Amino acid sequence: MNLTFRYPKKAIFLDGLRAVTGLTVFGGALLFVSLSSVMVWPLGGLVLLFGAFAVRTCLRHQTRYVVDDIGIHTTGPIRRSIRWDAVQSVRIRFFSTWRDRSSGWMQLAITGGSAATKVDSTLDGFGDLVRIVLGEARSRGLAIDDTTRHNCRALGLTLPPEVGD
Repeated sequence: MNLTFRYPKKAIFLDGLRAVTGLTVFGGALLFVSLSSVMVWPLGGLVLLFGAFAVRTCLRHQTRYVVDDIGIHTTGPIRRSIRWDAVQSVRIRFFSTWRDRSSGWMQLAITGGSAATKVDSTLDGFGDLVRIVLGEARSRGLAIDDTTRHNCRALGLTLPPEVGD
């Protein structure tokens, strides 16, 4: 097994567009505010926020997740590697963007040894990655929490019951 996952170009483009728009709007407004004005702080904070979002978007554009028989490896500017035999926890969390929880995204968090990596559901093949990671974790006897089980069902994945259930 040797699979590579990456964030789709459309999602990267849209995030980049959001970052540039935010930097332009709030950075432009900051240019017209007196340095003694109280508005410098909120506008400066928003410029920093959109700047950080732009950096995150650039990192995602260059990042690949490679899954093989040894483990999961993150390639790109920030490299991480987690061996399957070192995985300590696998969690899937849902983050809602609406009060009624009808919209949002999921995040897969994997920790093992001294490394950790998080992948969100905009990744191409997210469901396949979750299936592989949870399969490896379960084959090594790692317990899966109830929240992760619930979110797996929402993704259309079924996990076998825990030993002792």
